[in-house]
Amino acid sequence: MGKELWYLLVRGVFSKKVSAMVNFYVHEEELGSAIRNGRDYAKVIGIRDFLLLEAIPLSCDGNFNPLEDAVGLSHNVYVGKEMVPYQPKAGQSSFIYPTGIVKSAENGLLELPGDIDHFVVSKPAISRHFTITVVLGNDHLEGIFFHLLGLIPRIDSFTITVKDYCRKKNKAELFISHTLTTKVAIVGFIRRNCADTLENGFVEMSFKTVAGTNCFTLDDHKVLTLKTTDEHLFKLVCASLKFHDIKESDHVHVPWIENKHWHYRPCKSLDRKEFIKFLLQEGFMPCKTFASWMEQLLQGTLIC
Repeated sequence: MGKELWYLLVRGVFSKKVSAMVNFYVHEEELGSAIRNGRDYAKVIGIRDFLLLEAIPLSCDGNFNPLEDAVGLSHNVYVGKEMVPYQPKAGQSSFIYPTGIVKSAENGLLELPGDIDHFVVSKPAISRHFTITVVLGNDHLEGIFFHLLGLIPRIDSFTITVKDYCRKKNKAELFISHTLTTKVAIVGFIRRNCADTLENGFVEMSFKTVAGTNCFTLDDHKVLTLKTTDEHLFKLVCASLKFHDIKESDHVHVPWIENKHWHYRPCKSLDRKEFIKFLLQEGFMPCKTFASWMEQLLQGTLIC
C-alpha cells in the first residue's frame, strides 16, 4: 500500500479560551498513522488538544496541491497557513467521534453538539427481549462500555469479529474465546488490548449467555446494544445511563453512519494479519473450528 496525502480537519485547542479550526496534511499509508503524526507535530505550533473532526485521502477529492498554502512541520506533516478561530457556545462542548470512526470531509463540515450521546429502548412485543441501543462519543464510550459490561451478571460467550481493514471486500472473520471464561478475565483482556478491540474501527465484540437471556454488542461503528429477557437488568441499565447523564431518545441517531465516514485503527494497534495471529495465540478459535471442537467434545471423540 502506497502513502496517501491525508487531509485532517482538526479543532486545535491552544488554551481554555483559545481554539481554532486547523487544516493538517499528512503523508501516511493509513489514517490511524496520519492522526498520530498530526497529533505529535501539532504540539510544535502550540496545540495541546488535537480533536479530529473530519478526514479524507486527497486522492479521493480531486487533483490539486494544497501544500502550496501549507507550512511543513516535518518531512510528511504540513499545516495550513490559515486558522479559523473557534469557540463553543457557553456551557457546550463539541462532539468528538469515538476512536476508530470519523466523518469524511467530502460533504463539508458537520458540526455536532456535545450532547449527542443518547440511548433508545424498545420493549418486548413479539420478541421476548428488551433492547437498549446506546450512541456515545469519545468522552463517554470507554467508561460506559465497561460499566454496562460490569452490570451483566454472567458472560458465557465472548466473540470478536474482524472486518476487512481495507474495506474493499465484504470479508469478516468471527473468533470465539475458549480460554476467557470469566467476566474478570474478559474485561482484563479488553483493557490490555484496547487499541485492537474497543478503539479499532474494524472490530466488533459480542458477549452472550448460553441460555440467550443476554446479548451485549459493540459494533464497528461503536454503537452499543443490549438485548435481554431480564426486566430487572433492563431497568438497571436504563437507570444507570440516566445517572451518567445519557439522555433517553425516541429514535437512534448516529450521524457518522448517516454520512460518509472512515473506519481506522489506532497506529499502536496490530495490523489485521498480526491481530488474527494474536487472537489464535490467546486461545480464540475461528467459529467454524470452535463449533467442530464443541461437537467432538460433546460426542466424546475429541483427543486432547
